Amino acid sequence: ATSSDTNWLLANGAGIPDFNPGSTQYAWLEAQLADAESKSQFTFVQFHHVPYSVGPHGFPAGNGGNNAGFDTQSGQPVRILTSLFQQYGVDAVFSGHDEQYQHSLVSGIHFFDVGIGGDGLRGPSSGTDGSTGLASTNPYQVFTAHLDAPEVWSGVQLVSGGKHYGHMEVDVFIDTDGFWKASLEAAYSFPLMDSSGNVTGWERRVYSDAVTLVGAEANVAPVLDADGSPTLDSILGNVTNANNPGTLISDIIARMGPNGGITDANTNPSFGIAINGAQSTNGVWEYSTDGGTSWSNIGPVSNDAARLLASDANTRLRFVPNAGFLGEVKIAFVAWDQTDGVNGGTGITKGRGGNSTFSAAYEYASIFVVNAAPVLNNSGNPMLDQITLNLPNGSNPGTLVSDLIVRMGPSGGITDANPGALQGIAINGLSETANGVWEFTVNNGTNWTPIAVTGNFNARLLYADGNTRVRYVPNNGFLGEPKLAFVGWDRTTGANGGVASVNNRGGATPYSVAYELASIKVVNTAPVLTPSNSSTFDGILMNVPNGSNPGTLVSTLISRMGPSGGITDADPGSLQGIAVVGMSGTSTGTWQYTINGGATWAALGAPSSTVARLLAADGNTRIRYVPNAGFVGIAKIAFVGWDQTSGTNGAIVNAAGRGGTKPYSVAYDLATINVVASSTVLLSSSASSFGENGDSTTITASLTAPVDHDVYVTLGLGGTAGNNTGYRVTSNSSPIAIDGDFGDWDNNPNVVWGTDPFNDTHDTDTNGAGNTPLYVNHPDVDLRKFGVIHDDTNLYFYFESTGIIGRTQSSSVGTAGRYYVIVTMDVDQNDATGYQLHEGGYYPTTNGYDMNAEIEFYNAAFNTGHYLNHGATNQAEKDQAFADQSQGGYDPAHASDPTQGPFDPGFVNVLPGTYDYYTQWVYKNNDPANGGNDSITFVKDKGPVVLGIIETNLSADGHKLEMIVPYKGFLKDQLDNAIVDIGKSLDLSFSLEASGELAPGGQWASDTADPLNGYLLTAADETPVHVIRIPAGQTSGSLTITGLDDGVANPGRTAVVSVTDVVGTTESGQQEVTLDVIDDEV
Repeated sequence: ATSSDTNWLLANGAGIPDFNPGSTQYAWLEAQLADAESKSQFTFVQFHHVPYSVGPHGFPAGNGGNNAGFDTQSGQPVRILTSLFQQYGVDAVFSGHDEQYQHSLVSGIHFFDVGIGGDGLRGPSSGTDGSTGLASTNPYQVFTAHLDAPEVWSGVQLVSGGKHYGHMEVDVFIDTDGFWKASLEAAYSFPLMDSSGNVTGWERRVYSDAVTLVGAEANVAPVLDADGSPTLDSILGNVTNANNPGTLISDIIARMGPNGGITDANTNPSFGIAINGAQSTNGVWEYSTDGGTSWSNIGPVSNDAARLLASDANTRLRFVPNAGFLGEVKIAFVAWDQTDGVNGGTGITKGRGGNSTFSAAYEYASIFVVNAAPVLNNSGNPMLDQITLNLPNGSNPGTLVSDLIVRMGPSGGITDANPGALQGIAINGLSETANGVWEFTVNNGTNWTPIAVTGNFNARLLYADGNTRVRYVPNNGFLGEPKLAFVGWDRTTGANGGVASVNNRGGATPYSVAYELASIKVVNTAPVLTPSNSSTFDGILMNVPNGSNPGTLVSTLISRMGPSGGITDADPGSLQGIAVVGMSGTSTGTWQYTINGGATWAALGAPSSTVARLLAADGNTRIRYVPNAGFVGIAKIAFVGWDQTSGTNGAIVNAAGRGGTKPYSVAYDLATINVVASSTVLLSSSASSFGENGDSTTITASLTAPVDHDVYVTLGLGGTAGNNTGYRVTSNSSPIAIDGDFGDWDNNPNVVWGTDPFNDTHDTDTNGAGNTPLYVNHPDVDLRKFGVIHDDTNLYFYFESTGIIGRTQSSSVGTAGRYYVIVTMDVDQNDATGYQLHEGGYYPTTNGYDMNAEIEFYNAAFNTGHYLNHGATNQAEKDQAFADQSQGGYDPAHASDPTQGPFDPGFVNVLPGTYDYYTQWVYKNNDPANGGNDSITFVKDKGPVVLGIIETNLSADGHKLEMIVPYKGFLKDQLDNAIVDIGKSLDLSFSLEASGELAPGGQWASDTADPLNGYLLTAADETPVHVIRIPAGQTSGSLTITGLDDGVANPGRTAVVSVTDVVGTTESGQQEVTLDVIDDEV
């Protein structure tokens, strides 16, 4: 068969094809023969003119006819193709034209003249039978029907003979010996006759000229035994193409053994595979037929398009995994014997087995994309970012895990054989968990979570990326070097922030065998001392007895360094103290210290930088100078700041190394004591008598010589008019001046004091009587000390904080901040009214709080001093309270207005209430906006500013606040009785609260002290003790006393004003003044 159908039209002899070599027809024929030879077991050629024949067209070409030995239609010219047929392995040539059956054999090629396919074959036109007498024109003939199978007759009955030729039968088959064979037989229909010559039937007969051609061995499909488990060479996840050479097909076949394999019954078989299935979700399968120089995708394979790959030295198969994929991937294949198809091509494997080129059975081959555990080199010394003592969470961003890994270098680090491997760590150990908390974040600090691991079975997994950090949150006061242990983690399994067992490590696991330790240093920041040379001890008199020489608190010495100097510390919540490194005056007296409030005293010694005395700034540590007899002059000590992070109060240390992380400041300052000559107090009055009906006289305390400190003279009232219910004498002077000078608080014996622990500030969101609030670092609201005193018309309150009272952020640099100074009061000693403190987030909680006196600072300035009433449990009750307190002036329709008023003051009903339902007002005296009458204006937090009768002042350093709260601002009840007045007993709760803009922790916080319960408002005449303050450098101070008339005649009485105590100097004998009281009823 030709590769395509070909038709020729020959007309009038002019279009006879040219079969000579080099012609177009010759080239076409050669291509067809080559194609047939490559594809077929046998090649047969057919054309019209028989080239070898003894028939009429077997003569040479020429004119003159057969009798002359020539023929104009000769087949001999076609003999020119015989060598071409021989070259391309032609087995047989079939022709006609001479109309006889003749078989010739030329150069191993069988040439057949197959006649006309019917009866009446011609006989030879030349040959040895003498029919023509011409020489034979076909010396190659093997069989001729006319000669080798002549007809035999019996009378008129044909008995045998092949002149009744029918056709040539060609049968191609695989013989039992496994070879291809072709059987060629000339068959004819023989007429069966009776003796009378009548045809009675027909019979198939063949000439005795059968030819059997033997071809190549027939193919037998290869046999695949699928009992093996072939694998390709495993590869690493994320392997690069350059490091992924694939696996030889020959190796894949070899690895089917020993239980499986491919066999082939053919002699010298070739082997290969046809891939008819492949898993490709997690990567791409590729093949190479040139040893890996180039690679191609195997494509979508199936039984209709199986990829053919030969088992040779150059054909390879590989899997290119998607990034990050790990696991097993498979192909399905059948055996291919290469008898059909080409290497790298495709084939159809639907019909398999038998004599096909593919095995009936199929097999799977796997490739494993595996992880290689990271390798950790622990020769480095990785460190987390150093943090300082008491660092607030808001200033503790931690260290990126990625930075921690980088810091393992250059001598250590984490490497990974997997290309493009990700990095991380698995923390499997922590130290110093009793002194702080290890935390991690996966969102760059938005949220922090305790690491909380205990070992290899629950290690904490953390990415090395731009958001994952680790930090240590030390307990207050802790200094040291905590450590964490970790192994390398390649993130092929597990989740960021998750927990996993790392007990099994190395190999294909995601964890390194080796581990590393990383440290973080929690260090101190040395205090910073700014010298002022202005700090002074309380002055003492010459020859002062030890009992009258209490010394000066170290905390007071530090505060007196201000405002130009002082001691600061970058460490939040740091403590203060000093290290005495030098002194003068050792020849004129002795320096002593006490750490127990003066119960015992010890010599300071001979301090220097290497032998420094440590003294804490607290309520019990004092220094005093004990001068020699008769000494008048000054003495000094030199000191540096000490933050109490090491060493103990009263101990001797070497303070030569200062600054940096040391507990001592680099700079030093001097504190001076002045020993002055004796100065005594004298008492006098501006008059010897005064009337009882509001008359006054001035009492003056004078010093015989000025001193360099304030002197406080306490007076007592006696005589027949001193403590008599029928007649009273009182002082017109207030016990406290709201002037920012807190000496009157320190030296007034009537102040009731309270203290609160250091650094116990907490959140404002926790609610519930049984709950415990969360610690929040906010030194500004860390209440340390508070006090209260009163007179006949006012309450006076004292607050002292670790930080700066009233400090708020200005809206010009961010969100406007808020700060509250709060005194919450139970005014009726009834726990059923008012509210419980925990409702507002204040702890410790207690019941029955009805009223507040508050100072609000907002937007970096004072805002209002106001009163509050918690006497409502719902909006209706709250609206009623507004109406009561404003004599009906309040309008609920304007509840959203920032202020309402002014109104005439109404009354307060002390009722059960809650934290959320309260009224809040500012009280004004003689308000011009209210016709010169007193008024109240309802206000809200955050302004606008409305000033009233509550006044306040701060110390120069901002750590102390004093405020005056007149009773009248609390209003009266419905019966016109003052809510707060002389004779009332109050429970008082002191609180500081602020927003977090300027706080280290960045959060709202508050601090509430244990309440002062049962504070009794006594009248001034019932506590006949009054204080005269003589300022430093001055020689006198005074107060005024006034007679109060009760309308009862009681003549002849006297008032005796006497000195009962002196602080800062001594009394010149018993000083007293006797005044005659003039009775106006007589």
